[in-house]
Amino acid sequence: MNAVLIALLAVPAATGLLGVLASPLLGRKFAVGLAGLGTLAAFVLAVILAFEVDPSSREAAVSISQKWIPSLGMRFELAVDGLNAALLVLTTFVWLIGTWWSMRDKDLATPEYFLLLALGQSAVLGAFLAQDLILFVLFFDLMLLPFVLITARAAADGPEGMRPVVLLLVYTLVGSLLMLVASVALGILAQDATGAGSVTFNIATLANSPIDPTDQKWILLALMAAFLIKMPIVPLHGWFAPAYRAMPFPALVIFAAVLSKVAAYGFLKIALPILPDAVVSWRLILVILALVSIIYASLVAFTTNEPRLVLGYSSIAQLGFILLGISSLDPAGAQGAIFQSITHALVVVPAVILVAVITERANGVERLDQLGGLAKRAPVLTALFLVVALAWLAMPGTGNFVAEYLVLLGQWRVAPWAAIIAAIGVVLAAFYALRLMIGALQNARGDAIDEDAPELGRFDGVALGVSIGALVLLSLVPQLVLRTSETAGRTAVSPARALYESEHRAGGTDESAAEAGQSGTDGGFAVDPALAPAGTELPNGTAVEEVEGVAPPGEPGSEVPAQTKVTR
Repeated sequence: MNAVLIALLAVPAATGLLGVLASPLLGRKFAVGLAGLGTLAAFVLAVILAFEVDPSSREAAVSISQKWIPSLGMRFELAVDGLNAALLVLTTFVWLIGTWWSMRDKDLATPEYFLLLALGQSAVLGAFLAQDLILFVLFFDLMLLPFVLITARAAADGPEGMRPVVLLLVYTLVGSLLMLVASVALGILAQDATGAGSVTFNIATLANSPIDPTDQKWILLALMAAFLIKMPIVPLHGWFAPAYRAMPFPALVIFAAVLSKVAAYGFLKIALPILPDAVVSWRLILVILALVSIIYASLVAFTTNEPRLVLGYSSIAQLGFILLGISSLDPAGAQGAIFQSITHALVVVPAVILVAVITERANGVERLDQLGGLAKRAPVLTALFLVVALAWLAMPGTGNFVAEYLVLLGQWRVAPWAAIIAAIGVVLAAFYALRLMIGALQNARGDAIDEDAPELGRFDGVALGVSIGALVLLSLVPQLVLRTSETAGRTAVSPARALYESEHRAGGTDESAAEAGQSGTDGGFAVDPALAPAGTELPNGTAVEEVEGVAPPGEPGSEVPAQTKVTR
């Protein structure tokens, strides 16, 4: 399976590059067709690797580890596990839809454009697969550059000129610089703490290094800035509105659906396991930022007159729910965050396509007050929009409902007040989703609407049918994702969960001590003793000590990682 893993990372970039090189000889159609085949092949490879994951195991299903820059402690390490398997399938699926849909625009669909998309896909896949922190940073920064260039090409003739590109670059470069500094510092501090002979950036090794809590705080602050800018989360969202306005719709489908999820994944993969003390200390700030994003973005989405920005601000609100699930430090909340990442993407893809189709019917006008009146003339378009809107506002029976329920459940166990405030965002989602649908389709016919335009083109119909089909499938069978990510989500939050329980128990300030469950149970806070940092006292009186060898967590013969002992 190692060959399949390497192929998943290499195929998109290779096909994009081959298309550019061969197009002068074989023509533009060859490059376009090759781009489609490359994304289809990547999707098939991602599905094959996802089936290799054992949902009950904490170990990687497929992994590669090779020397990269030994003198600097960097290794080329990739792995597929329960935390990233669904996100890999999502990424390749969204890129397949976005690439297919891009073919409708002959001016946009050049070999160079498909090369940029392909490089972006390989970079996103690399970020999800990376097990070396510096490798993650490299892919994390690289994935945005193709979209900057695509936006620059589209913005050159736009009303705002290059302003969207400049904002996107400035925000991203600041976040990237902070992440690089924090990553290098982590490697050096881990070396000092463990007395190792060389620096390492292996994420699993860093998670087992006893980094000083004070150092953890400033490192987490730098990582938070990078992740929150990329998502984005209020108030670090200044780049997003101009970029959303300037980016072509086919590129926006991919950008809005996938790239923000890499930042959310970074919290679960890097911040929580490596910096548990800092995460516990900054947890309330993360909760407040999540709540502000949910409420503020929902209100702006309800008032803006631009369909693109309704989608954009609604995405910020949904990303607020993802951050809320992560900051709950609860397995249910973490699983909800992962599932919300998937369901949000599957809603955004058809929503952007529908807005683009309606905009074309209005001769390019993107103002709600000039749209409307299409419901009778375009019944199929209206029916599809209704399905997407119902999923968007998290109706019971949809994937968004399951995801938001898990997020609110996880946060309720820690801070019921935060769950209650976040629930207001669920109500507001109904307002802005229905407002967009009514304004675009149901009102009296707007002045810009072309009554003679076709309802759906071939590319639009296929892209909508496949994306909505995937959305319906996941709504009917959410266990496709939940089962795979359950153990991985629990593992990601366990170190911070254990510290949080220990601190609040010792201080007598546990917000939900009455509901706190015992270790290994499904009720209350489930803390995995095998993953708790040494010196932590778990909620049921279990103490974690640092010793040599293997010791039983509760029953004779059970295994826990070396240097961990669990006593009662």
